[in-house]
Amino acid sequence: MWRNEHGERVAADCPGARESQVEVWPLPLDPWLPASERRRARLGPASESCPPLQTQDTAPLVLSGIRDGAVIKRLPGEARVMLPLQTSGGEGRRWWFINGEPLEAAGARTTLMLDKPGEWQLVVMDEAGQTAAASFTLQ
Repeated sequence: MWRNEHGERVAADCPGARESQVEVWPLPLDPWLPASERRRARLGPASESCPPLQTQDTAPLVLSGIRDGAVIKRLPGEARVMLPLQTSGGEGRRWWFINGEPLEAAGARTTLMLDKPGEWQLVVMDEAGQTAAASFTLQ
């Protein structure tokens, strides 16, 4: 990786670029790490005046159907909640996890059925190792 005098990530041909190394956790572990240890925090910001070249052609993996920090309430008289979820972008097969446990779903869409109130973390990972996650509360 290349950095400028301000410590921002830059392209190798930017004026004043210096090569540096940063140790990061494997991408699939990112959702379970504290914010300070996640890839984005460890790599630091990109320079706006001379940004690094994009090294990945894959569209970012995006999760829809639940937002991070959401509070989900069951309908009166309903014992469980059904959350239709889907992803866009990404590459290849998907792996879904709820609170760190794998789900049987493998496609870009799934429906999550929950009946226990509490804190939940949903993570989906694609074949390129990209992840998308949402933590939410079921009441």
